[in-house]
Amino acid sequence: MEILVSVVVITYNQEEYIARALDSILMQKCSIPFEIIIGEDCSTDRTGEICARYAEQYPDQITLFRNSPNKGLLNNYFDCILACKGKYVADCAGDDFWVDEHKIEKLYTLMEQHPDVTLAHTGYAVYNENTGVASTPLGYQSEAYIKDGKSMLQDIICPKVPMMIQSTMFRMKPLLEGYEEDTALFRNKDLPCEDMPIFAALASRGKIAYIPDTTQYYSVGHDSLSNNIDETKQFHFVKRMTRLTNYLAEKYDIESRVLNECLKVKAFALIMHVFRTNKAELLSEYDNTIQSLHIQTDTKTNILRQALKCKMLWWTLLCARKAFVGLKKLA
Repeated sequence: MEILVSVVVITYNQEEYIARALDSILMQKCSIPFEIIIGEDCSTDRTGEICARYAEQYPDQITLFRNSPNKGLLNNYFDCILACKGKYVADCAGDDFWVDEHKIEKLYTLMEQHPDVTLAHTGYAVYNENTGVASTPLGYQSEAYIKDGKSMLQDIICPKVPMMIQSTMFRMKPLLEGYEEDTALFRNKDLPCEDMPIFAALASRGKIAYIPDTTQYYSVGHDSLSNNIDETKQFHFVKRMTRLTNYLAEKYDIESRVLNECLKVKAFALIMHVFRTNKAELLSEYDNTIQSLHIQTDTKTNILRQALKCKMLWWTLLCARKAFVGLKKLA
């Protein structure tokens, strides 16, 4: 039987969540043959054992790659992509989960009906692991659409489109075209994520479709790459995201005015992470990033940067912020 859809699941140290993710995929009610490709990246907990149990239970549907040594996010992800047999690819992170048992059927049907659509995505909700509450993200759109991908590139790269790769399905052929055109981009370990290069490559090669049904929960309230309470790690993540945004904007000829406004926002996020770390050594990294990318910072960013030159003022501002946050929690 020909595999039509491949679902990529990459995971590392997610023993509490990986079974939930796999069960949410296996619950799909559809007549479409699909496979699950798991990239288990040399976890130090029981994640690998759990994945192996599922692969043994579903040998005709699950392919498990147990990496040793650890490959890292990008190599793990794109090695899984290259192993996919499907005409279409879907995604579910090891700590997230699907909530619509007809997700594959809906997206597959849409893309079969519209051959010029290279990527389709759905609504999603943010799920707090601590409270068990799911909430609608900012910018949620309630109307379905099919739009020219190139017209959306600016909003994808800058970004303004609330899109999670776990809520998408995309065509393998145009993705491979983009991958082969700029493999170094997709495999660059200095860049932080797999999704933006994928979105941009697909948008430049066809149309983007959207259906507002919530099909996936994005998990927060625990430590992950993009959801991390360590301010130093967040600084480095945002720094790499800033460089990726700049690279993609140049590659796809995004209007300089729009890019500059986007980079100003990221510059302020960077200086705020520096401020909250109280680590003077990060200031030089911040300055190098701003200078190398020729970012025109705004007034509030400049004021905070000047304030951080004085260690006593920096410490005083941190104490004031801590007191303010404490009062807000009591209110």
